[in-house]
This record gives sequence, C-alpha cells and structure tokens, in this order.
Amino acid sequence: MERIFRIEIVPLSGEAQGDYLQNDILALGIKNVERVERSDLYFLCGQLSESDISRLCEELLADPIVQRARWGLASGEVPTPEGAIRIEVGLLQGVTDSVADNLMARAGLLGIAG
Repeated sequence: MERIFRIEIVPLSGEAQGDYLQNDILALGIKNVERVERSDLYFLCGQLSESDISRLCEELLADPIVQRARWGLASGEVPTPEGAIRIEVGLLQGVTDSVADNLMARAGLLGIAG
C-alpha cells in the first residue's frame, strides 16, 4: 500500500545557528520573535515499510553526529511547542528538485525501491 511519510531532520542541541534569520525577520519589521529553529523536511510517497524509512533516515538523510530524524505518516499530527508557529517552505511546482532526484538514486543503491 502506498503511504506518504513526513521526515524532519533536526539539528541536535547546540548544533544550530543561534541567531538564524533573526536579523532578517527584524528587518521586515516583525518584532517579538524570540527564536527560530530550522529543520530539513522531506515527504516520501510509495510502498515503503517503516524499516525502509528508518534506513533512509539513518544512512542518507541525517548525520548522526549533529542531527536526528523524526518521522511518521504525513497524515499524523506534527508536534509543535505551545506558543510556537510552524512555517513549512517548499519548492514551487515545476521547480527541479535535485535533492529528491539524488535521494531516489541513493535509495535505489540501498535496494529500497518502494
């Protein structure tokens, strides 16, 4: 059965840039933003098992020294801290996604074809 998984690659504590986007946000006139956290977000669709997703996270998407992966079904609830606002940014439709192309090629090398 084809499912859509949501994978978030998050920097470990102390590995993220401390003032990420703060100056840009302030330059736009937006005040009272205390902190910005950035993570990489992937959506994978296919006949993938949980072990396939786990292996992709461990071997291709996350660097275990500085990152960790959180994943689940895309239809599931996404944990967001109280008072926080989550903004997800993606490519415009029709834009070439070279990261996706590379991920598909590398998954094939690992024998993951779903």
